[in-house]
Amino acid sequence: MPFYRAFDDQAVELSHENGITEKKAKVMMKDSFEESEGKPLYDWGKDLEQTYHLPKMEAAKEKREAAKQDRNMARPRPRR
Repeated sequence: MPFYRAFDDQAVELSHENGITEKKAKVMMKDSFEESEGKPLYDWGKDLEQTYHLPKMEAAKEKREAAKQDRNMARPRPRR
């Protein structure tokens, strides 16, 4: 899952649990993460995305493209 989506999902959950807005939940998450870890939450999340999510997405994309090429090669060509 991309970072933006995981971040948004957690903000929605936090907002429902605490009766606050999603925006306030995101601000609280960012502030508390930076306070405890000493770096921005967004940067940390994007680093994780680069390490774990993007390689899976690239592999899936390559697999789809290879399957598409296989289908195109298997089609009979029209005679002229």
